[in-house]
Amino acid sequence: MGGPQTLWKKMAIARVTSIPVRSAWSHRSARRGITTGVRDRTVRLAAARADETGDCLLHEQVRTVGGGRAVPIKSFLCADTGDVEVIMDVSELSEHDGLELHWAVKGPSGSQWSLAPESVRPELTRDFGDGKALRVGPSEEDGSTKFRFVVPKSASQEEGVTGIVGILVSGDEWLHGEDGLGDLEAPVMAPDPKANAVMDRATEEEGKEDGIGLFRRYQLAGELLPEARRGPALAGALLSWLRLSSNRQLRWYSSGNYQGKDMASLQRAFAEGVCACVSDSEIDLLSRHLFRLAMATLPRGGGNGDDIRMGILNILRTHGIREGHRPGIDDAFLAQWHQKLHSSTTADDIKICEAYLHFLHTGNWDDFWDHLWHNGGLSREDLGDMRVGWRNESGITGPGNHMPQMIPDFQHFLWVLKVTHSGADLDTAFEMAKGKVHGDLEWELGDLLQNRDAWWAPGKIVEIREKLQWQWKEPGCPRDVLLLDLSLESFLRTKIEQTDLWSLSDDDVCSIAELVMRSGCISAEDPGLANALRLWQRAMAEEVRWSESWAKAVDSALDYMSITLGRFMDSLVQATQPAADSIGRAAGVPESYLTNFGEEVVRGHPLFALSRVIDRLRQAIRAVIGGSEWDVISLPAGGEVKGRITVVSLAEVQGKELGNPPRVIFSNELGGLEDIPGGVEAILTGSTVDILSHIAIRARSQGVLLASCSDPGKWEATRDALSEGTAVKVSQDAMAGSLVLQEVPEAELCAPRAGGQAAIPELELRRPTGHEAWVLSPDKCDRSSVGGKSFNLGTLRRVCEDLPGVITPHSVSLPFGSFERALAANGEEAVERLSGALARVAGAEGSPETVREELEAAREVVMRLDIPSDLSSALCSVELGQATGRDVVEGELWHAVKRVWASKWTERAYLSRKALGIPDADLSMAVLLMDLVPADYAFVLHTANPVTGNESEVFGEIVLGLGEALVGNEPGRALTFAYDKTSGSVEILRLPSKPVVYLAPDPPGVIARSDSNGEDLEGFAGAGLYDSVATSGSVARTADYSAEPLVWDHGFQKELCERLARVGLGVEAECGAPQDIEGCLSGGEVYLLQSRNQVLPPQVVKQNV
Repeated sequence: MGGPQTLWKKMAIARVTSIPVRSAWSHRSARRGITTGVRDRTVRLAAARADETGDCLLHEQVRTVGGGRAVPIKSFLCADTGDVEVIMDVSELSEHDGLELHWAVKGPSGSQWSLAPESVRPELTRDFGDGKALRVGPSEEDGSTKFRFVVPKSASQEEGVTGIVGILVSGDEWLHGEDGLGDLEAPVMAPDPKANAVMDRATEEEGKEDGIGLFRRYQLAGELLPEARRGPALAGALLSWLRLSSNRQLRWYSSGNYQGKDMASLQRAFAEGVCACVSDSEIDLLSRHLFRLAMATLPRGGGNGDDIRMGILNILRTHGIREGHRPGIDDAFLAQWHQKLHSSTTADDIKICEAYLHFLHTGNWDDFWDHLWHNGGLSREDLGDMRVGWRNESGITGPGNHMPQMIPDFQHFLWVLKVTHSGADLDTAFEMAKGKVHGDLEWELGDLLQNRDAWWAPGKIVEIREKLQWQWKEPGCPRDVLLLDLSLESFLRTKIEQTDLWSLSDDDVCSIAELVMRSGCISAEDPGLANALRLWQRAMAEEVRWSESWAKAVDSALDYMSITLGRFMDSLVQATQPAADSIGRAAGVPESYLTNFGEEVVRGHPLFALSRVIDRLRQAIRAVIGGSEWDVISLPAGGEVKGRITVVSLAEVQGKELGNPPRVIFSNELGGLEDIPGGVEAILTGSTVDILSHIAIRARSQGVLLASCSDPGKWEATRDALSEGTAVKVSQDAMAGSLVLQEVPEAELCAPRAGGQAAIPELELRRPTGHEAWVLSPDKCDRSSVGGKSFNLGTLRRVCEDLPGVITPHSVSLPFGSFERALAANGEEAVERLSGALARVAGAEGSPETVREELEAAREVVMRLDIPSDLSSALCSVELGQATGRDVVEGELWHAVKRVWASKWTERAYLSRKALGIPDADLSMAVLLMDLVPADYAFVLHTANPVTGNESEVFGEIVLGLGEALVGNEPGRALTFAYDKTSGSVEILRLPSKPVVYLAPDPPGVIARSDSNGEDLEGFAGAGLYDSVATSGSVARTADYSAEPLVWDHGFQKELCERLARVGLGVEAECGAPQDIEGCLSGGEVYLLQSRNQVLPPQVVKQNV
């Protein structure tokens, strides 16, 4: 598979070996045409007022009107009265005589323009006379010209006023906003973080009986653009709305008419407003990308819209076509289309004109309809519904007269239409961007278009886009440059999808993957995608390819790439689907269309092409490293199970007894902390599952088959091959390592196996005696006063004495009974509230919702407890990381302890105890307080193979940072290794690919770890049921493996794994049984955090007996 890299290697021109740290979104000014000085001055003045008065700045924005003049708008909440003051500074409009604000209030009864209450009206306000608007002039203040409003607190609370809205007027001239953001507006209430004003307003308008047309939709969207800037949910709602419209799921034509110049102006202003959002560094990265996707749905706008109206008139008159009462040749089509062009021109007119030109060439009117449908997606019915214009009751039906002499005129008219209505069409975008791109890019673009079918075109597209991004990511960039970039990105996707990946060499496909990733990282500045590109480029830079070690690194890179791509696409679905459902249902969009809306957003994204490339490369890599798409994490005795297929998320059946017949669960996702319900024989999933995660440990301890599929295509094919309810046998092909599913007769299904979850006997917990002290040092801990975590630290300390560079963190424990003492110290009311909530839980077992509510009530009682003074003093006296001051002890540390105690009553923990027959009162909770180690790496060791039970080898997993990513089953893989105790050899099984790394904050603080008497029991893996809480939390970062020795340094890998294995052997020797060990490395030292007797698979336990 080696050999020269040919075609696609050459296409990866100007490979980028790293992503610049400096973001391309570098500006600080938010609006085109507004000087940085105006904005900075506005911010400084607002900050100064807030500092002087204590008033809260609710809103600050700079709008553009009157030929690029800046109008800063601010609203302040008065700290003393609760009133809100709104200030609009119009000093830059001093040349406009008779300047007034035509204004109203927003909010009462949900209206956008309502007559303001008397309490809000400034002096000299006059009624405009339409029942909605008022007029008022500005005042002169310290050399500035301002409009000033005070909205009393009562006006907001009692009359529902939510904002001031207005339009500046000068005599008969209306000075509308020129930034595409609609009317001038200032909110007078702090925004509800859960509200989605864009979705709500769009739903309201689209749900009206008569609906709205395209013109009104663009108007409303422009008005809502400031709201859409507030976050992904709102930007996603705007995208959903515009996408529903551009895909013609919302009506384009309404009873209202408008002139072409109005539509052209509106489209231009709105497109420029969206373009400004794409380049605004004050907006979060995901929202900016959503605005970019929204831009791809928009027409260009601009041009001289009147050229459309006058252009068709001139053609009719030049060729003697009848228009209105003017005599001439009768042509039904031109008469009807003329009316539409005059009053409701849209992007449809481009397709109509192209189809009409086709008819003028062929002379067959049926060719008009065929061309219109196949090239424009418009039917006879669609044109028949275009009943717009003067006395046009039938829409556009035709027929037209064959007059080929009009071809040159309509070819020019088509260009006029494209100037206004075209968006990301490549050729039109290039023409519109001429003179606006920097340097030699215009020549390079022209050369590319002339050679668009050349083999080097895809690489050249990416090279041009990498240069062009430094324009469209800067403020004030013309919209035509962004539209050009969108068209280039779309063209690249087309070229990739037209490529037969199976006809190319594996190296060529590797180069395609890099091209697609480079292009994707230009458009979406997602940290995960950027790190995926860096990792891929590192793999491609290796001199020796297609060796087993290189293939393992590439396998890791593909896994990382796949997970980050999936997460990025999931974020798009989460941002768009809720609004699509709301708006679409209000407008009567078919439910079948809405169900797949989010999926179609993903499929329409340029990066969707990468998934096909990943699938192709996975097969090539698998041929080198061997193995199956299936990872069998737990295999029960006998090697096979039988059950009825049930397709459901495992999270949805928590606490349920599935009973007979036994079940084989197909769960698309696993969180890693789920319990396994009774009656479940096998769990198959499309998620990656760490072999040492909690779900994996439980599956092995309960004798349940657990397997994950790393190939999404294979997973979908397996899941869909057999229908819900089919009786199957699941086994493993020992030779290939793959999973085998065979349909079996229903009669072969019987009660769940004796080793499964349904057969686990009720457990009896060891009753603790507690301790009179609040806090115990490690040397004072015994089995009766603390759980296994605290007690086993003594063993680990003895191991550390014999192993240089191995230590345990500082720790103390709150023994069993501490919670009950703290509860009693808070008085009888707290005791009664908790016992009442638990009594209601016990009495409501048939009502899951009631159980859930009462468990939450129990946790709330715990979280409201005050720290007893003697406990506070005891904690302040111990040496424990940063938790030395009373403020910290009674703040963050006490909060963490309470969260651990409260986790006894999470729904998952409650359901698990119920399934095992453990009474609530029998579960006691001690708390281990330990310094949080700022880990470079975290590891879990099993000193016997957890799958086979082979006690002659150590099995380990290592991840970057804290162990949170490992035990919590964060998607992706850990570095996995096996150590042979006899030979001392290490085998690296897999390299890490988890995209998220959890790091300790600075300072790291303390972690409060659950230490109950219900964990680490013989025959039951109870680890993870109860919470561990860091006082300062952890910091999630995107992992960068491009220079990580855990991936690239084979000597480091071997040395690290051997060192950890030897530590594991030392712990095992001290404890006298196979151990499950958690630890970390920091600054070159190994920290042992906990160890417990390993829970071996049931078949191994039987063999040992």
